[in-house]
Amino acid sequence: MQIVKYDVVDNIITVGFKEDNFVVYTQIAYDENKTKQELLQLAYIQAKSSIDYEKTLDKHSFISEEEGEKFIPDIPKPTKVDVNFNELKGEVLDQYGDVYSTSVEFSIERTDKARIEDNTIIEDEVEEDEEYFIVARYNDLEEKQKRVIYVSKPSELDLLQQQISDISRNSANKHEVDRVKDELLEVQDFIVNQRYQNLLSEGGM
Repeated sequence: MQIVKYDVVDNIITVGFKEDNFVVYTQIAYDENKTKQELLQLAYIQAKSSIDYEKTLDKHSFISEEEGEKFIPDIPKPTKVDVNFNELKGEVLDQYGDVYSTSVEFSIERTDKARIEDNTIIEDEVEEDEEYFIVARYNDLEEKQKRVIYVSKPSELDLLQQQISDISRNSANKHEVDRVKDELLEVQDFIVNQRYQNLLSEGGM
């Protein structure tokens, strides 16, 4: 790869990268604290996707027979972990945005009430809400996501069923049992009707 243009005007650098016989131009801000090689590397990072695209074409926007200064880009190195915490999948990206590796390791931190089995997070029941982190790691790179295990609270339906069971065991009052059963049926009807209305609103029926 060659540099066939390197101009600085009004603190804007215009760089022309020549690969084979085509040229890709890009612009970046000038930084007096960086060396020319560092600025060229920044420009290359910005232009790389366009250079890769031009390589796939038979005809190019800009071609040149001009010879320029030789340029060797930095070798790819891992710089970022891109993670899907819901599916426990991840990719390691290099400084050019290309996939460097897919060997991302996942672990659980700050709790013993959650674990990973068969690429799925399993949460145990807890007596009080408990926070933990899912950690995705590749060498020194890592990303974290906070999760919370909430205390399981019985629904109104569960409470009514328990009440019926308690009354049946501890009381011979048939009227009281029938009253609670009626309440249970009303809750069940409400839940069924609510689901039906949700289906209608979503266009499912």
